Parts: sequence; structure tokens; C-alpha cells
Amino acid sequence: MADKSGTLKKRIETLEHAKAQISKGYLEIEREKTYFRSALENLAIGFMMIDDYKQITFKNITVDEILGPIDHGGWNVEKLQELFKGKYDLMKDIDNCFRERIRIGPKDVSVNGKKIRVFVSPVNIFKKSLTVPAVVILLENITGDDSSWVNK
Repeated sequence: MADKSGTLKKRIETLEHAKAQISKGYLEIEREKTYFRSALENLAIGFMMIDDYKQITFKNITVDEILGPIDHGGWNVEKLQELFKGKYDLMKDIDNCFRERIRIGPKDVSVNGKKIRVFVSPVNIFKKSLTVPAVVILLENITGDDSSWVNK
């Protein structure tokens, strides 16, 4: 009986040690996530992450500064496409990015008196993964920088 309780105590100690290591690892990951999210939030270029349902899962404030404020729920992919209508087919590039797993851009678009450079890039987690879980859209305001204008 004493042998079983000693074995049980060792197992409990092992589990407590594993729990402490997992907690420490979790806290480290949360800290890194916080740093990364803060870095994205404070980028000087617009950053949006689009999931495979074409929903914006993350958007920094620079997107609103570049595109302007929007009413009724904020920006979504459909509203972006509507803004670019006839000038740039964002939906097509998002679809191509998901399907082909390639970076697209830069594409320069003139919208509301501003020149905006658009990049679309897949989030490839694993090289051999069959699916792309998300696409990143970067927006850069290049108004007044005629030397970098790309006609595409």
C-alpha cells in the first residue's frame, strides 16, 4: 500500500511540474502575441487579415486612416471591393492568393483623391499544407509620391 501511495505522489509531482511548464509556455506565447499584435496595430501601413470565409479577422487603425472612416460596422471585403469598383478587382486577387498561394501586387489604385498601393499575400503556415488559412492585405498611401506609382 505504501508503494502505491509513493508512486501516486511521484505521478502527482510529475503532473504538477508539467502543469507549471505548460503555464510558463502559455504565458510566453501570450506575451509574444501581445508584442506581435501591438506591432501590427502600430504599423504605418494598413494591415488586414482575411480568413477563408472572406471575413476581416484583424485590421489596424491605419486602414481607416488610409481609406477613411466608414459607417455601419466598419470595413469588410465587400465594402473594400465596392470602393475599388472598376479600378481594381480585390476579390479576384484574394481568390487567386488563396488558390495559388502566391503574393500579388503591388497594385496602385486611385481612390477618393488618394493613391493607394495594395499588396495581397497568403499566410502559409506549412509549406506542404493544402490550404491557406488567411490572406493579408497591406495598404500604403502613396499620394504625392509620383516616383513610385505603378500602373497595373
